Amino acid sequence: MKVHLLIIARLMLLSVLMTGLAACGFHLRGQQELAAEFKRVYIQGNVSSILARNLRQAISRSGGVVVEDITRASAIVFIQKETLDKRVLSVGGTARAREYEIHYSLKVSVRRPDGGIIMSMDGLELSRDFSFNENDILGKEREENNLTRDMQHEAARIILRRLAYGRRQ
Repeated sequence: MKVHLLIIARLMLLSVLMTGLAACGFHLRGQQELAAEFKRVYIQGNVSSILARNLRQAISRSGGVVVEDITRASAIVFIQKETLDKRVLSVGGTARAREYEIHYSLKVSVRRPDGGIIMSMDGLELSRDFSFNENDILGKEREENNLTRDMQHEAARIILRRLAYGRRQ
């Protein structure tokens, strides 16, 4: 009998919490929706980079189309500069690096087909720190590659958010 009351009490509590959550207007974040001027995008610059590939996928998921012919584009995303640097953050007692920073920077602009600038994203910079252990060189190399790939994914998401936000300005 106690078990049944406990189950009923939990179900009632769960239903009250779910009703409260629904009533507050909470909903899962969906994909960014692109404006009409960004529905047909041409990507110019280093088109074989991981950033360009991630950006193509993000635009497609958001209802846009990445066109291969610049004359069919309503907007041109120009990846002007993409750099990846690694620097030593700290050195151990044996004069060997113990911690590194990976720095990823971009310069991207969005233009109309007539050459007019829609927006410019100068100085888009991301960085990640990671420790280095000479006893686990392969694992740390994999960690560095994963961090780099994550920054490139994040950069594509930032560009997409700015494209979605730019339509409201």
